[in-house]
Amino acid sequence: MYSQNVAFVRANEHDYEYQMWHEDLRIGYAHSMLTREGITAGVFDYAMKPLIDEADFDNALSDIHTSGATVIIFAVEKAPTNSPFYTAELIERVAADMRFSGKSLVLYGLTAVGSRRFLRDLPLTAVVTGEEDDLVAVVKCLLAGICFDGQRGVVFRDATNTIKENAPSKLRTLDSLPLPYRYYFENVSEHSCHHGYVGGLFASRGCYASCTFCYLRAYDAAYGSYPWRGRDPHKIADEMAVLYEEKRVREFAFLDPNFFGPGIAGQKWAMQLAEAITKHKMRDASFSLYARANDMHAETLGALKHAGLYAVFIGIESFSDRVLKRYRKGTTVAQNWRAIDLLMSHDIRLRMGFIMFDEITNDEEIQQNLAALREIAGAKPHLITQPLFFNNLLVPLEDTPSETEPSIAVESISEALARQQVILSRGNASVRFSSLRVASFAEAVRLISSELLQRSTALENKLSTTIRENSSVFAFPADAALSWFDGLTDLCIGLMCSCYDAGYVTEDLRATQVKVVEYVRSACRAYDTLKLGYPLHAPRDSVTQVFN
Repeated sequence: MYSQNVAFVRANEHDYEYQMWHEDLRIGYAHSMLTREGITAGVFDYAMKPLIDEADFDNALSDIHTSGATVIIFAVEKAPTNSPFYTAELIERVAADMRFSGKSLVLYGLTAVGSRRFLRDLPLTAVVTGEEDDLVAVVKCLLAGICFDGQRGVVFRDATNTIKENAPSKLRTLDSLPLPYRYYFENVSEHSCHHGYVGGLFASRGCYASCTFCYLRAYDAAYGSYPWRGRDPHKIADEMAVLYEEKRVREFAFLDPNFFGPGIAGQKWAMQLAEAITKHKMRDASFSLYARANDMHAETLGALKHAGLYAVFIGIESFSDRVLKRYRKGTTVAQNWRAIDLLMSHDIRLRMGFIMFDEITNDEEIQQNLAALREIAGAKPHLITQPLFFNNLLVPLEDTPSETEPSIAVESISEALARQQVILSRGNASVRFSSLRVASFAEAVRLISSELLQRSTALENKLSTTIRENSSVFAFPADAALSWFDGLTDLCIGLMCSCYDAGYVTEDLRATQVKVVEYVRSACRAYDTLKLGYPLHAPRDSVTQVFN
């Protein structure tokens, strides 16, 4: 392998949405920027090919070392679902390996537990908090052996070992960036149709809203403000067309935190993009996007649907206006319903972001949410995908207004990451709820989500194996599997409502667990048999394992 100046490393991530399906576009953009400056770089993405055992880690470290890179950049994204736990673990493994002695280890991105803590507790040279321009400048400093004193967008230790934090550079116009390096295609056949690959796209960055819990608030803290910035719609459509024609990509995902810009101008921009995509005549292409409820308008949705839109992720969060105000969401329950009605009328699937619980959630708010979900189940529940999001708990991230415990800043990196892992896997166990009944219902919803996740994963594995092996022999008809997934939201809502209404949820947490597990598993087996003809095998078989 030829020698490289820089190695980008992406650690394992939590399985979430498209994270396992495509390359990290932040790495792709940074790689293209370095290439433009004559700096060679390699990419080692262990989210696309996760590290499972010690042999995998040994091979990964050998590959990174063999690249000859003198600067190793660990990319991490600040988001509730992507804990930097695995990144920190990989940094420690690299630093402990004598082959990397003298190398510069850099973290790129805002973390969920604070840049200063990462630099304080891990053997890092620097943490880059700025965008691509700042990263390129930091790399140049490291390659030239120059200190960071005047460099923007970096956290580092000065000559006295004091941690310094330099503010990022001014945000650049997105159209001045080169197209991202799509390293996924380096190791696949040019003639394959890339089943399972989703072409990630950034049409914009930032957001105009001010939700207290959103990880973008940390960008506001770093930059002063992190407003919505959109690319030229024609350049976005051209990028899609190249992937469609040259790489045979058929499914795309706009990964922008908020696809739409503010107000009328934002709607016009979206209409221009829909028109530009349509002109390329990518007839069998489809795409999804993230948006806010208040940005759903019939004319714009119609144009985007015509261009290929099939699914929208909206942070509905709650059907209680009191809760929406508590989160400074900037939307109302009426706007949530209008958005849902518009998407259903256009037969566009809704991936509903939902925050069912926080520390002060009460019975009235739960009842409002369940009543609304019942109404959804009575309309077109097959259009509401990924009901596992109903289990979501408000996750307070550092540098966001929802982070209300400044004392956690004294935690070590290992303590902070352990806390993040608990929040991600057993969030309700880390929260002091307003009542024991709310706590028990939160546990019931977690158990429901866990069981449905196990079963949906089992079915997805069966389907993916069949597709990967190009087998025409299914253990069950394909339409039966689709029917199973289409009914999942209806099943999830029914299970939650039944557990809440039928007396399974009490102030006795252990009794609630036992009753809910018995009821949910019985209901799921019946559902599997109805849809598929037999019950799916879920990996977890005992109540004890579910509770762990």
